Order: sequence, then C-alpha cells, then structure tokens
Amino acid sequence: MKVSHWAITHHKQRGAALIVGLIMLLLLTLIGVAGMRDTLLQEKMVGNMRNREIALQAAESALRAGEAQLGAINEPIFSNSSGLYDLATVAGKAATARLKSGAPVTEQAYWQQDSSWTAANSIVYPFTLDDVVNAPRYVIERLPISMTDKSQYAGGSDPNFVTDITGGSEVPEVASLPDYRITARGQGTTADAVVILQGTYRRRQ
Repeated sequence: MKVSHWAITHHKQRGAALIVGLIMLLLLTLIGVAGMRDTLLQEKMVGNMRNREIALQAAESALRAGEAQLGAINEPIFSNSSGLYDLATVAGKAATARLKSGAPVTEQAYWQQDSSWTAANSIVYPFTLDDVVNAPRYVIERLPISMTDKSQYAGGSDPNFVTDITGGSEVPEVASLPDYRITARGQGTTADAVVILQGTYRRRQ
C-alpha cells in the first residue's frame, strides 16, 4: 500500500502552531498590561497636577483676601493674635516666635508646621471654594518701618527731602509707611497637597 506525501506530513505535525499562537497571545497580553500601566501612571500624574493647581489657586485667593483686608479704609487692628501680628512690638514677636519644641526653626519650617495654621493663629478665607478639602487661611504681619524711614537716610538741606542713594540730586521724601507681610496657605482636594504663598503689601497714604 502506498502512503501519500500529505499523510506523512500530517503525521509529523506536533502542535507548533498552537505554541506559536500562545506565545503571540502572551506578547500581546504583556503589551496591553504595559500600556494600561502607563495610562494609569499618566492619569495619576494629571490628578496630582490638578490637585496642586487647586491648592495654588486656594492660596492665591487667601493672599488676595489679605490684600483686600489691608486695602480697606481702616487698618486692621493688630492684636498679636488670630492671624494679625505687629512684629514691631515685643508682644507681636513673642506671639510669632519661630520655635519648635523650644528650639528656633527657619521661616520655611515655621510655616510648614500645622500648628501655625490653627483657627487661633490664622484667618480663614471668608468665601466658599469648590473641591478644596479645607478652606485656605492667611496671616498678616505688620513689619517694622523699613528703609523708607527718613531717619535711615543722610539728611538733605531741606527737612522734607532726603539725599538720593546714588549721591545725586535730592528727591522728595518717601513717607515712612510700614510694610505688611501676608502668608497664605491653600490645600487641594486632599490634605497632602499644600501650597504656601507669601507677599509684601504697603497701604496707601
């Protein structure tokens, strides 16, 4: 009996197509999993960026609220508590002592302490903001008279003028006005997203 070539070839097949198919399926699965992980990572990155942006906008809102409070007709009363401190006074300096466990800390570390932002130490933003986990807060510090104080300059011949710092002609005196430092803290959709902004403000005469 004569056996055909087709029959012999069919007899020698050992399931190679199945193995190749399984390998291809495994590769496609790995590619799909890698793509899914990359998508999830990008989604987390976008979420974190949005979270920080919300915290930044909250801090900016609180900073503007502090400027608006200083821009009112009457200057706020600096009682050296509840977020209003006069650093030109001993009581004001004592109330905002940059201390942690009795040891001095840097300005940055001081504002990063949660205890610096309690209801007794700061002012809450007066309006409602969406998506924030906590309302932003701010602190206003009245700084000592700065270099605009006439006594800090060499006196000119006219008591209403001060000598220009370049040594040139005399210039009209700049009124001795205090500067105010506003520090604002905002949080995003979670308490982990925190942004702290700081600005200096001077009231009009």
